[in-house]
Amino acid sequence: MGNPKAFLSIHRKEAGYRPVSERVHDFSEVEQTLNTHDRREQASRCMDCGVPFCHWACPLGNKSPEWNDALYKGKWELAFRILTSTNPFPEFTGRICPALCEKSCVLQLTMHEPVTNREDECAIMERAWQESYIKPCPPAERT
Repeated sequence: MGNPKAFLSIHRKEAGYRPVSERVHDFSEVEQTLNTHDRREQASRCMDCGVPFCHWACPLGNKSPEWNDALYKGKWELAFRILTSTNPFPEFTGRICPALCEKSCVLQLTMHEPVTNREDECAIMERAWQESYIKPCPPAERT
């Protein structure tokens, strides 16, 4: 774990949404994204609890503390590998998941500012596509 006391000094920061006046004119993403520094800072807030309730709450059993630690350290490809070891479609769940892991986060229970797991997951996948960590596997033959 990179920064064990980050949750004490760094508050939860969400990127927010694009203004409605812009969104009604296109089909682009509704949610905005944080820059790389801010995203890594948010990942540093994960305490890697002794008993991570986020594992229990996630129906997929995502290893949130592990990929948040890799993300904090700037090891984006490792974070991608950890994330995809339990989740076959993180590019979807990073956008539509109700984030049960955040609801069970110890920081949610104590400080009402859980780790931004869903947004971190989405950022990892966006980076994976940009950096070509994901390799297309077309079928050998089309039917």
